[in-house]
Amino acid sequence: MKERDKHRDTSLQDKRQFESVLIGTSLTLESNEVVRSALAVTRALGARVRLIHVLSVEPIAYGFDGVFAPDILETLKEQEEANLADQIRETGVFDRELISADIVMGAPHQALALAARSTGADLIIVGAAEGHGPTARLLGSTADRVIRSAHCPVLILRNGLSLPPPRVLAPVDLSRTSGLAVETGTRFLKQMGADESTAIEALFVLSPIQRQMASQFSPEQIDRMAKEELLRFTFEHTESWDGTIETKVRVGEARHQLLKNLEEDPVDLIVVGSHGHGTLRRALIGSVAGRLAHRASCSVLFVPHEEEASMVEESGVEFGRDASSVSRARPS
Repeated sequence: MKERDKHRDTSLQDKRQFESVLIGTSLTLESNEVVRSALAVTRALGARVRLIHVLSVEPIAYGFDGVFAPDILETLKEQEEANLADQIRETGVFDRELISADIVMGAPHQALALAARSTGADLIIVGAAEGHGPTARLLGSTADRVIRSAHCPVLILRNGLSLPPPRVLAPVDLSRTSGLAVETGTRFLKQMGADESTAIEALFVLSPIQRQMASQFSPEQIDRMAKEELLRFTFEHTESWDGTIETKVRVGEARHQLLKNLEEDPVDLIVVGSHGHGTLRRALIGSVAGRLAHRASCSVLFVPHEEEASMVEESGVEFGRDASSVSRARPS
């Protein structure tokens, strides 16, 4: 490897280390399993954890003047702090691995993204939608909005996650954001102990429009060039990975082909780049990420481009207070 490549590879590994993990919890019975799975990921990474629950206050908690009734709000927070302490005890969070535990108010996606940015978290972990009907749709929408606004990778857990994951899919569009996602994903896997036994596949979906626009080439030539470009792209962005990465090109609409590929060849984890709002192209890519958040049958790691991640407004909420104020009777 050239000296420039060595420096590039080292700087990339230093760029994203997973040392602090923020876990979002809804404090429901279902969320106990999410927290346990998230803890398993955190421990596999050798990281420490911050727990956060976002308190959404219903209109009944408002006073006649349209502001929060302080006594009602304080009572709600005390109840949720007790629930969070119970969850910490029941899920087996150890003192030595818990950085902090917080109850905050606000829109869930904004509060989670702000907490991650304020505390310097390297990874956000949340569960996929719980339950059915409107509640499931609401939680799914929260996950979708978190991946669009977070400054760091977001892991959406679904049906637990084998550690390290045996089979991983990396959908790419050959963009800079896709490259960062692949690089971050392979470092994520290596940090949790994955080796060459983990099967990774890079998938590129070639749209029919792309084939038609290059009229000077036949469809077969376009397909061959796409395969060659995918090989070059994969080689460039997986220098730190010791194992083999398979490549595949499919033709069709991106979201449909991606879900079809997952049906035909199920995986344990998907690693994909996500974009914030902006140009039409970003919106289209973002819609693929959003569809994965809702439709994928496995866990998904979303990686934002740092320069394109949406900024979160300051709210004045303080994060990271002494965890002992919330976590009573925890295992040591």
